[in-house]
Amino acid sequence: MPLSIDKQQLKEKLKGKLPEQLTQKEKDELLLQIVRDLGYLEE
Repeated sequence: MPLSIDKQQLKEKLKGKLPEQLTQKEKDELLLQIVRDLGYLEE
């Protein structure tokens, strides 16, 4: 499974959802993106 996540795609998918409405997979993707943005993961 590729780790790269399209930010725009992720934004569109999560738009208008409250945190408690997110699925675990969506939370994981979001967390992964944040971690990558902070530079903790190598591309």
